[in-house]
Amino acid sequence: MSLNPDISIITLTKNDELGFQISAKSIYDQKFKGVIEWLIIDGSKKTIFKKNFIYITDLYEKNNSNSEKIKISHIDMTEIGVNGIYSCMNYGLGIFLGKSVIFMNGGDSFYNSTSLKRLIQPLINKNFNKSVSFGQSQIVSKIGIDWLFPGDNLSNIKRWLKFFEPNHQTFIVTRDLALNSNFIVESKISADKFWKRKMIDIAENIFFIASPVGKFYLEGYSSKRPNFKILKSQLDDKYISNLRKIIIFLKFLIPPILYKYFPYLMKIKSKIIDNIF
Repeated sequence: MSLNPDISIITLTKNDELGFQISAKSIYDQKFKGVIEWLIIDGSKKTIFKKNFIYITDLYEKNNSNSEKIKISHIDMTEIGVNGIYSCMNYGLGIFLGKSVIFMNGGDSFYNSTSLKRLIQPLINKNFNKSVSFGQSQIVSKIGIDWLFPGDNLSNIKRWLKFFEPNHQTFIVTRDLALNSNFIVESKISADKFWKRKMIDIAENIFFIASPVGKFYLEGYSSKRPNFKILKSQLDDKYISNLRKIIIFLKFLIPPILYKYFPYLMKIKSKIIDNIF
C-alpha cells in the first residue's frame, strides 16, 4: 500500500464466526469516503479461519462501492505463533499503516453506517496531530436493558475523562500517539484500560462526539462476575489500583443468582455519574 490509509481498523477474532460476521458487516456498511486498512488478526483454528476468509470474500464481491476503499490483510496468527489478546493487539500496532487506528474486535460493531465518518472527521480537520476522538457507546445487556456511555446528561467531558475511559470500539487514536506505547501484556485483563488512559493523557487534542457511534455488548471479563481464577489474576496485577481490587473482590462476593441483574446497577451508576459530571 503506497499511501497511508486514512484509518486502520484492527479486528481480533478467535473461533467466533458470528461475532466476526457482525463486525465485518458493520465495517462494510460504513459510509466513509476515505481508505480503510482492515487488519484481521485471526487466531481461529483452520476450519473457522477458512470460513472467515470466505465470508469477507463474499462481502467484497457484494459491496462493490466499498470494496475498493477497504484494503484487507487477513493474518493467520496460529502460523505466526503469537498468542494472547494483548500480544495480538501489540502485533497489530506493530504493522498497521493508517494515519489513525481503532480496535473493532470480533463481536464489536459501529452504531450505524455513519459512525466512522463522524468519529474521524475531527481528526481530518486537525490533520491527524496527536489527537484522539471518541463518542458515546450503546451498552447492550442480555437482559434487555441498554444505556449510553457517557450519557446524554454529561456536562463536563474533560472531568469525566479523569476517571473513566471510552469503550475501545468508539475510540480512534492518531498514528503518532498509537505508536507511542504497547499494551501491557502482564496485565491480563486491564491492559486495554491502561493503554487508552495513556493515549488520553498524552493527547494534545481530544474530541468528543456527543452521539452514539458504537455498540458494546456486556459479555466480556469486565461485565461478568469474576471467577476465582480471574479474581486471583486481578488481585495479583501490580498495575491495578488497590481501590479497583476492592471493587473486583466485592463483585466476586455477589451470588451468581443475583449477578444477572448487575446491568441494572451498572445503568444506575452510569446515570448518577453523568449527573455528577
